[in-house]
Amino acid sequence: MVPVGSSMDLLVEMSNPGEWMLHCHIAEHLSAGMMFSFTVQGQ
Repeated sequence: MVPVGSSMDLLVEMSNPGEWMLHCHIAEHLSAGMMFSFTVQGQ
């Protein structure tokens, strides 16, 4: 769990460049802000 108002770093390997969005499918989590976008840059 990540406490409210804090952040964390994730280390992942991505192979599909572009703008992406990640969100939770639980409505209460989504309305609480559990959604973000990120960019995968090409090589």
